[in-house]
Amino acid sequence: MNDLEDQLAGAFERLAEQAPHHADLAGTTRRRARRRRGNTLAAFMAASVAAAGTVLAVTSDRPGPSGTDIGIAASPPCQSDVTRAVLPEWARAGFSDRRPVMPFVTSASGNVVGILFGDRLSSPPRADVANKVLWVWHDLPADTTTLHATARLNGTGPAVTTGLPTPLGPSYVDLPGPGCWRLTLTWAGGKDTIDLQALSPQDAARPS
Repeated sequence: MNDLEDQLAGAFERLAEQAPHHADLAGTTRRRARRRRGNTLAAFMAASVAAAGTVLAVTSDRPGPSGTDIGIAASPPCQSDVTRAVLPEWARAGFSDRRPVMPFVTSASGNVVGILFGDRLSSPPRADVANKVLWVWHDLPADTTTLHATARLNGTGPAVTTGLPTPLGPSYVDLPGPGCWRLTLTWAGGKDTIDLQALSPQDAARPS
């Protein structure tokens, strides 16, 4: 209710008090004025709540001042993109070829690559090809003793650690079953993810 409405309500109340033909005209006028104020206040509060909800919905997905998310952002779907090309320069140590071409996957941050010696992983492992992965870090954590890997099928399934070695150097990665597995790599003060696709032995043996 604005100032003009207040002034009009006050004027009607004063006129009602002076009217001799209706004993309770002033009271009726006051009650109606209160109802108008209540309706106006309720409408204002409803609009305020709706506006607040809209602001919250808009801002919940925006990054906070430190780069963290205010809301819970949905994780991207698990998708293992295997690159078959020259390895990044920082990942070529130990190869005799100056520009080695190998299949590899890259972590979400780009700090880790998993080089796939058998081209594709299979679950269960193939009899003639091991699931050998060479983990190479661009920036190695200061304390490698805290490195740990947990896998989730499609990035959302139950966490498993069976068959997952320390993600450092050469290792064998035998995942529990076929599908896309999101590995969460954790260490003291850090975290990264990398997606690995495990195929059935029959599919893994087919030419890529």
